[in-house]
Amino acid sequence: AYQAAGQLPHSNALIEAMMPFERVDFRPLCLMKLAQNFFAMERPSQALNELRRCIRLYPDHPLSYQARLNASRILSEQSD
Repeated sequence: AYQAAGQLPHSNALIEAMMPFERVDFRPLCLMKLAQNFFAMERPSQALNELRRCIRLYPDHPLSYQARLNASRILSEQSD
């Protein structure tokens, strides 16, 4: 909904503001959503930063594997 309305920066601000208050097991999802939003805004470097943050802070969480795949895709596209 935020993407369709052009409100991804607002969505990211809300996610960042709420993330410290979320359950720890929900935070990787927040980071993945931030990365997805940045990628949708054509800001792959910032998306990569959020993916790396997810991998670093939650290496054993199942979403960290998806974060690794997404990060490798961004890095691959940047090297083309």
